[in-house]
Amino acid sequence: MNWAEATQTLVDNLLLDRRPIGLHYQDSRPEGAVGFKSDTGCFVGLLKSVEQGKQVVVSGEHGCFGGRFYCGFSGEPFEGQAEYVSLGEHYIKTPELCRQIWNDYPPPPAAGEWLVFQRLDTYGASADPEVVVFLASPDSIAGLHFLASYDRGIGAVIAPFASGCGAIVAFPRLEAQEKTHRAVLGLFDPSARCTEDPGVLSFAADVARIKEMLANISECFLQHDAWRKIRARHQ
Repeated sequence: MNWAEATQTLVDNLLLDRRPIGLHYQDSRPEGAVGFKSDTGCFVGLLKSVEQGKQVVVSGEHGCFGGRFYCGFSGEPFEGQAEYVSLGEHYIKTPELCRQIWNDYPPPPAAGEWLVFQRLDTYGASADPEVVVFLASPDSIAGLHFLASYDRGIGAVIAPFASGCGAIVAFPRLEAQEKTHRAVLGLFDPSARCTEDPGVLSFAADVARIKEMLANISECFLQHDAWRKIRARHQ
């Protein structure tokens, strides 16, 4: 896969203001990468720097405890995490319900010491990202949703209750693990939203699904009248 060409195809057809982001795991920290030096901080807000060519990293020791859990570094929730999400942030009614969600949808284990986010067009021909993430406007999100649904119909996209990092890392990796390959709509988490632009949602899918979506671009609605009208208002 030529990811530079694929990125340009996605940007041109889906009216993207920001290039898609790939993520993968590796055992060494990339030189010059952006990340937190402590165990606090929401890495979702750092993803803006990926557009400028930076790599963003998370590890088992860097970033907030929720992010480290959803990125697969902790293996299980941190002590008091369910109470914090429920009784502290008031995002879910009870700690028990929070624990049930994590029991039913456990984040897959990290596949390396560092989780790396970088622009999709910087991946080489011999390496693929594990997941592709779009941070995009409503028009682009609509295009992505319908493109994902084009060859699958209803159920191709899910919008689960999840943290920002859960929606862009944990759930897409779960979809790949379970071989269901649904795309994940997200960035509904207020704690992550306050670090991003107000007109942005996330859309993420495992790389196998992204390749299928790319193969459908030339024949789908993106080349027809309704989308041409949407394209015209972006010119």
